[in-house]
Amino acid sequence: AGMRHTCALLDDATIKCWGYNVHGQLGRGDVTSWGLHRNEMGEHLPALAFCGCSPGAQIIAVSAEGNTSTTSMRVCACEAGFTGDAASAASCVACESGTYKSGVGSAVCTSCPVNAVTVEGGMSCACAAGFTGDASGGESCTACRAGAHKSVTGSAVCSACPVGTYVATQGSAECSKCPSGSSVSVTGSVAVTACICSVGYAGSDGGPC
Repeated sequence: AGMRHTCALLDDATIKCWGYNVHGQLGRGDVTSWGLHRNEMGEHLPALAFCGCSPGAQIIAVSAEGNTSTTSMRVCACEAGFTGDAASAASCVACESGTYKSGVGSAVCTSCPVNAVTVEGGMSCACAAGFTGDASGGESCTACRAGAHKSVTGSAVCSACPVGTYVATQGSAECSKCPSGSSVSVTGSVAVTACICSVGYAGSDGGPC
């Protein structure tokens, strides 16, 4: 609060200021006072964009001291997904791939669990394709077993390879199709030798047919 004016920081990083404005202290670019008459508060009070923080930073506090302009009185902090000291001359730097930072402030970025990747603009981690688990909660990511796959990033469970496919290795994002002229009639096959020649074709298990 200032001498005869007050400012509030909103959740969307805009501000609303009201009171006397004879020195332009409301930061509106004029000297019109607000909040002294009916229909000048609440939804009728315009919100202002508060500029001045470095890229990757956001306003976390404002000051309305004395008769000074509120636009020059701010406290910045690095957003989630960025690290650094926004309150100094240093800028906020995005978390590197494989690291994350979920909160606002100057904390360093934390390494994602093994077999997890950075998601949500550096704010969280998720298990990579071929691995399952809840990396956002700090859990480890477990490789899909042979005969199963997971093609997307996230906490989804691994799925058995569909009919006509197989995978022999753990941690696979995709299953391999049986060789031409062959197929497998069950799900979850773990070897190419599970593929047998179709009707009208001849050859050893696993092809070629």
